[in-house]
Amino acid sequence: MKRTFAIETLGCKVNQCESSYLIELLINAGYSKVGFSEKADIYIVHGCAVTARASYETRQLLNRAHRTNPNAMAYVVLGCAAQFEGEKLAQRGLVTHALGNMEKYEIVSFMRNAEALHDVPCIALSDPRKYDRMIPLENRSMLEDRSRAYLKIQDGCNAFCSYCIVPYLRGQSRSLPLQQVLEQMQRLLEQGFREVVLTGIHLGKWGHEFSLALVDLLRELSRKRVVPPRLRLSSLEPMECTNELLGFLETKEWFCHHFHIPLQSGSDKILKRMNRHYTTEFYSETVHKVRHVFPNAAIGADVMVGFPGETDEDFKRTCNLIERLPLTYLHVFPFSPRAGTRCYEWSGDQVPRSVRKERARYLRQIARRKKLAFLESQVGKVLEVILERKEQSTWWRGTSRNYVSTRVQVGKDDEFLKGQQALVKVERIDAHNEIAEGSLIKLVI
Repeated sequence: MKRTFAIETLGCKVNQCESSYLIELLINAGYSKVGFSEKADIYIVHGCAVTARASYETRQLLNRAHRTNPNAMAYVVLGCAAQFEGEKLAQRGLVTHALGNMEKYEIVSFMRNAEALHDVPCIALSDPRKYDRMIPLENRSMLEDRSRAYLKIQDGCNAFCSYCIVPYLRGQSRSLPLQQVLEQMQRLLEQGFREVVLTGIHLGKWGHEFSLALVDLLRELSRKRVVPPRLRLSSLEPMECTNELLGFLETKEWFCHHFHIPLQSGSDKILKRMNRHYTTEFYSETVHKVRHVFPNAAIGADVMVGFPGETDEDFKRTCNLIERLPLTYLHVFPFSPRAGTRCYEWSGDQVPRSVRKERARYLRQIARRKKLAFLESQVGKVLEVILERKEQSTWWRGTSRNYVSTRVQVGKDDEFLKGQQALVKVERIDAHNEIAEGSLIKLVI
């Protein structure tokens, strides 16, 4: 009988991409995947450690696995969560295996020896400071999602923002060599994916060790015609939205008009304390430049509230800046102290938890207004939507090139529509669910 495994993934798109690869490794090795709520031989949590909330969710999933099957062969924590607190989780009896950001790719080998562990946990956590190469992920299934593929082309980070634990967990920035990117993209195209998202921990740093820039990669993909019908970039820092990059992308039909440009704070004082290397004026100029080149683009931002030393005036500056900018959505995060980061010891400047929570609530209200205004601006437009999942009978949900979540009635009940492109005329907005609704013009085969 095949051994079974269940996996849950928390955190960023990079984690999701890596989990897809790990699932393929396990299935190819003869294991069978089941739902996390089912009884399994192996439970895997590919966790996140960016916030205290993410660490809490990792522990909750592990506790749930123990309740579902107290006699499982292995309880495994992977990745950043393992690097951050793997030993502690093992000491508490929550995991039999803690596999770091390099060791997780050897999960098949670790599982083959799992039964021999008995009561001794396996802690395999190498030093991220010694990571000097990027493991290529030859993804094919994308968690069985035919609608979109994620191509990880970069890992690690050299920025060392004062609040961020990621560089300590994933190591220095390193890139997938150009030829390997081309080969992996070709493989995804052969699998039939119509949209590919280029992703990384610090995507805009791709190629720095090869004296190349992201725009050089995009040019080569375009020159060799190894590019999908839709190519999306996951996230770019303000300094990386260069005139050269925007000018190149402006005329490319395959480029999805969607930019995610982290802001973090609208106060120059706080940005400096965060070790963010731009000013609010520069950020504002960048966003307006993007909007000028791509008038109908979705432009999102990450914003952190309650950073140590953030006063009411600092927060007001953030709100005022966001109100003025043509942003279309926000990811709002209350500051979460992480042991090992530079600002962890700034205890005298901590903003009370209740204040952080209230500031996040207020900013999310602004974010909702801006998102609904952007959705309203799409009414009457024709959007190209990739169908992602069936909601009921003949109704489908999908995402447009400019990152508008769209609901459309296709007219036939056919699971093979998943991953297909459709031209949809937006007719109205479902404000409660924050999505556009429209009528089908035609399927793009």
